[in-house]
Amino acid sequence: MIDLYPAYRKTTRRSPFISLLSRLWGREVIPFFSARSAMLTGLEAFGLSRLDEIFVPPYLSHCVLSTISRTVFPAMAPSPRTRAILVFHQFGFPQRIEMIEEIARENRWIIINDCAHTLFTEAEKRPLFDWGDLSVFSFAKIYPCGLGGGAVTNRTVIAKRLLEAASGDSREAAAAFDFYREISEGCYGERTPLKIQSLYGYLP
Repeated sequence: MIDLYPAYRKTTRRSPFISLLSRLWGREVIPFFSARSAMLTGLEAFGLSRLDEIFVPPYLSHCVLSTISRTVFPAMAPSPRTRAILVFHQFGFPQRIEMIEEIARENRWIIINDCAHTLFTEAEKRPLFDWGDLSVFSFAKIYPCGLGGGAVTNRTVIAKRLLEAASGDSREAAAAFDFYREISEGCYGERTPLKIQSLYGYLP
């Protein structure tokens, strides 16, 4: 876990874990505090605002909806204001990406690909994270770390904006890691569950 992002606290060296993922995937992996912070930053990087809508599935968790709502308005039905679609592969089951991509391109929607539950489709096809305009993922789902996430995109301009934002996010991640370590040491006593919830963003 320490190698994912807290290394930025004392040095600007690139995390070996992130470097390894980038080499394995053949894509620039941009580290973030969590998949949600990568999603929030990505939506901002595309220039979306609260006047825009993002088409979302009906089974998103409160924490994801809260994150999205900071930038765009989540809606469960498309409208003339829809500018993006969030594709979430619930329980690791890949969605019908070919059909979704066709509809999204027809409507000029940005595809936000939430790969928190899975990174791959069937073995003979391309990796799931290689699809869409922005893919976000949670290290906590694929690596025993508790916190940490990242993003990949095939948009050069968006990647540049994400990299610029990631430096500030890494400072927040380092502070969160210190908080996480204090919690693991039990220094909050009976208030520990509340502190855990605040760390993961489930409370306002």
